[in-house]
Amino acid sequence: MAEWCVEVKDIVILSSRQGSDWWLAYRDRYERIGRVTPVPGTATPQGDHCRVACEDREHAEWLAAHMVEHGGVPRSAVKARAVPTS
Repeated sequence: MAEWCVEVKDIVILSSRQGSDWWLAYRDRYERIGRVTPVPGTATPQGDHCRVACEDREHAEWLAAHMVEHGGVPRSAVKARAVPTS
């Protein structure tokens, strides 16, 4: 079984400045409740690699599209994917 998430590359968003205000506000809000988590070992001075927890595949795909269409983040910065659980 797998859990679904949207992987977000901070560095792509922050370096392009596309959707950075939207992403930083979203990240701040949802990191507080544990829905956004940095991937361990991926932090750099330019940004993190984060995972946004999702309910299922449809939710992950919808959220990735929403981040691009509504949030204005670059398509190359987000990806819906399954994360294996043990």
